[in-house]
Amino acid sequence: GRSMEMELQYAALEDKYRTLRMYEYAVSEEEADMVDHMRTRWEELVLKAKKRDYALTNVKKEFTVVTGQQVKDFYKEVVELHDEFGKLGPGKLGGANLEEGLVRMDKYKTELASKVKTREQLGVAQKLFGLPIQAYPELSEMEHDLKELSVVYDLYAAQKEARDGWGMTLWSELEMQTMEKGMEGFKEQLSRTAKEIKGLGPFRMVEETVNGFQHSLPLIQNLKSDSLRERHWLKLMELTGKTFDMNPRTFTLGSLFELNLDQFEDDIMAICGGALKELNIESGINAIADTWRLQRFDVVKYFKGPQERGLILKATDEITQTLEDQMMNLSSMMSSRFVAPFLEQTKKWEGLMSTISEVIDVWMKVQAKWQYLEAIFVGSEDIRLQLPEEAKRFDRIHTAFKKIMSETFKNPNVLDSCTADGRYTALEGLFAQLEACQKSLSDYLETKRTTFPRFYFLSDDELLQILGTSDPVAVQEHMLKLFDNTAALTFDRTASKVLGMVSSEKETFAFRTPQPTDGAVELWLGLVETEMITTLRRTQKESTFHYPKSDRVEWVKSNLGLMVNTGAQVWWTYEVGDVFGKVRRGDKMGMKRFAVKCSDQLDDLIVGVRDTKGNKEATKKINTL
Repeated sequence: GRSMEMELQYAALEDKYRTLRMYEYAVSEEEADMVDHMRTRWEELVLKAKKRDYALTNVKKEFTVVTGQQVKDFYKEVVELHDEFGKLGPGKLGGANLEEGLVRMDKYKTELASKVKTREQLGVAQKLFGLPIQAYPELSEMEHDLKELSVVYDLYAAQKEARDGWGMTLWSELEMQTMEKGMEGFKEQLSRTAKEIKGLGPFRMVEETVNGFQHSLPLIQNLKSDSLRERHWLKLMELTGKTFDMNPRTFTLGSLFELNLDQFEDDIMAICGGALKELNIESGINAIADTWRLQRFDVVKYFKGPQERGLILKATDEITQTLEDQMMNLSSMMSSRFVAPFLEQTKKWEGLMSTISEVIDVWMKVQAKWQYLEAIFVGSEDIRLQLPEEAKRFDRIHTAFKKIMSETFKNPNVLDSCTADGRYTALEGLFAQLEACQKSLSDYLETKRTTFPRFYFLSDDELLQILGTSDPVAVQEHMLKLFDNTAALTFDRTASKVLGMVSSEKETFAFRTPQPTDGAVELWLGLVETEMITTLRRTQKESTFHYPKSDRVEWVKSNLGLMVNTGAQVWWTYEVGDVFGKVRRGDKMGMKRFAVKCSDQLDDLIVGVRDTKGNKEATKKINTL
């Protein structure tokens, strides 16, 4: 066959050069010589080959026998390799792992490549010696199986290489998205694998490996949380029975892979969940610390009228609300089973919150009492003279309180101010002393009320306004409470005597004996009360006495309303009794005459109302009557 092909080739070449000569195309002598002698040289070569073939007839027979034996031996080796592959190949791992499978893959790929090469060499020899070509179906089957297994093991090797690469990543530089994206890619490759490959044992192992690692990603993500502290890693080491260095410069993800996290999933989730709750507690404590590092009292100047009297705390409602909220948070933390790592801090802040609450409470009480008593003991010289010992005590309180407020003004931080050394004790002491001052003051006021009981109608503040000044006129604004319907007292020009009283309706009467305002107010007010009774009693008798002898309307206008009502009722009662006596004695017209008299009196009053000439007092007295 080869000879015929060559003859056709050089015949075609001769025709081409013959055509070139026909058209006188220039061809080199060397090239023309080669074309002219090509046929002769080929025929000589064929002849030599035939002679050599004949000479090697015996040798060929010998090599044919050798090649046939080699083919038989090789076939036997192929069958043995095929049997071994079926039992120990990478597709039959048994109890071995995928790493061992990779080793077997490399081994059998190498052996298969060697066998395939030998097969090709023997095939050439068989052709050379005219032997039938031997088929090796076992090799073909192995090639097919290894090709399918390569898909599985290549995927395993790729994910292993990826994991090893991730394992070299420093834990502090780990990006979870890269791993998640990579594992999603491997999962997608698994899902796209041919159905017949999915039935292979190693495929299921690779699938389990990929799924297991992907299942561990949430664990790694949880362990990557900022909530984990050294104590949690130590607990993880204790759980897994392995130790590792948590130095951020050397600790890699590979160190974590070695822990086989998927075997401790529930315990790790518990550790991470606890860490998160502990972080919440830690954050809560830090938030409390930050709040009280910035929380400040609002210290303002205190004025009594136009006069500055010192410094006081403004309303602490917001601070108190913050305090209550955070004490509730601390209570919630203390009830949590995750508070253990922060128990000492939590107890410390509970103590501080309790201290702040107690200090603010007593502070505001002290401040309120100080403001109240300051107006009395500092603003009233008369009270100081009457209570000299209590005034001295209050001076000491006043000095101590102003010192505390001065220090607070310089550093208004609530925590610092409330936890200052001895602050609570000092305020408690001041409060006790202020209570003692107030008790002494109350006892003092009680003696005044005992002397003049009408002082019970006044509050302590109102009574102190009266007692705190030597000016008698100070009682005027409280007269309505001291004496019913009495708007004011009438003083002389120097307010040294009380001349009379004025009602709410501006009705006045003068005392028969003006009363001096010398001495203690409760004493001269007692004299005023006595004179009021005396004057009104005498005035009542006089007005009642003059009733029958006076024009009734004029009598009404000229007397006090109280006297008019009382006197008119006295005489009406007398006249009714008198009429009944006359009727009983036989005066049958007595009642009629009295009725006419009453009607005339009413008519006179009606006329009198119309003729008061704008006198409202008279009008009111007549209407009342």
